[in-house]
Amino acid sequence: MRTCFWAMTVGALLALPMLSAAAEAEYEFRGGKWVRLAEPKPGTPEGELAILRRLVDTQQYKAAVKGVQAFLEQHPDHAGREEAMMLAGQAQFDRGRYWLAYEWFKQQVDNFPGGVYAERALHREYQIGDAFLEGKKRLVLGLFWVTARGEGVEMLQRIAEQAPGSDIAERSLLRVADYYYNRGDWGEAVQAYDEYLELFGKSNSAPYARLQAARATHGQFKGIPYDETPLLEAQQRFGTFGQYFPRAAQRNNVDDILGNITDTRAAMTLDTARFYMRTNHPRAAAFYFRLVMDRYPTTPAADEARRVLGLMVDEPVSQPAQAPPATTQPSGGDMRDIFRPAATPPSSGRSEP
Repeated sequence: MRTCFWAMTVGALLALPMLSAAAEAEYEFRGGKWVRLAEPKPGTPEGELAILRRLVDTQQYKAAVKGVQAFLEQHPDHAGREEAMMLAGQAQFDRGRYWLAYEWFKQQVDNFPGGVYAERALHREYQIGDAFLEGKKRLVLGLFWVTARGEGVEMLQRIAEQAPGSDIAERSLLRVADYYYNRGDWGEAVQAYDEYLELFGKSNSAPYARLQAARATHGQFKGIPYDETPLLEAQQRFGTFGQYFPRAAQRNNVDDILGNITDTRAAMTLDTARFYMRTNHPRAAAFYFRLVMDRYPTTPAADEARRVLGLMVDEPVSQPAQAPPATTQPSGGDMRDIFRPAATPPSSGRSEP
């Protein structure tokens, strides 16, 4: 069966337009000049690999994949198995069958994690994962095209596990975080950026990730009637960012964002005061009106609190069981201020926001 397959393959290659001897020959740069390598002998593993390369180069993708399957079956211990798997993955990638390509590249990296072609396979895996996040679909059962964004996230996360600390691992984790951010999946985005920073906190892209994490945290706040925890955390993150990256903070209007957060917190406290007014608890209402004036004296809410208190009958102020917490002071690590602003969320990782 093996002889039959390779005979058919050789026949297919001979049927192609004749290539010049120079084009078919393989060369290696030695001693400052190109040296022609010896042609692999037909019927040997090296010769079969040469045929597989030419099948991929001439876009005979199905024949290349079948050839790889026959090669792996016939040569279970040959060192050329890594290249054969890579060629099958490349053939499927070139024909747009990204999921099938990924399976070949995954098999290759699993079997040869430190192999000659491992970096190339990881690069292709990144391209496939990125394509899936962009909306590229995968073929299921040879009949249905379905979205594969979840698979894309898993692919990129797996790259980071397979090549820890590498450039492609950094790109993969940042791509996942940006994907969640651009979708408005704020909780997932915060977690992804924080995971990235835990591993690549000294990277040139780390300040960008810190700013994005602060924005995503702010995005988790649902509004005045809801829990203010995300608002407090966002205030701390933006405050830390402004402390250590003042020029970048200015370019990204961080002071304005912090001012809006302060206005929102004041409005929340004012809303509490109004609640006590509506429920006929004037002393508690007066306490919260004055709390707004004390904590947020320059906000619109403080102006409203002064106006309402001026209309109220002088009531003795009693403190409710629990008052709002004081503003948390920002803290954080030191990083270089080396990036530019991003007015809108970017679609991929950058070294400077």
